[in-house]
Amino acid sequence: MRYPEEYIVVCTNSPSYIHRPDCKYVVGKSHTHTCDMASALEQGYTNCPVCDPLNRYGFHYINPYEDVTMFVDPRGQAVE
Repeated sequence: MRYPEEYIVVCTNSPSYIHRPDCKYVVGKSHTHTCDMASALEQGYTNCPVCDPLNRYGFHYINPYEDVTMFVDPRGQAVE
């Protein structure tokens, strides 16, 4: 699933976080790459606790069962 440009995030591998493009931990750094948020979540990346892109972009964490993790995007669609 591809999301609009506003859901493009910057990924780091150590730690495996997704960041907003303006996050102080990725601006000017060479160890980053861009990806869409859904793909990053599917690959196991987690939210940067500083810039908090999931909350900033309107994604909501849902865990209806303890063994299920799901995010819902601002349009109400589940990100698998």
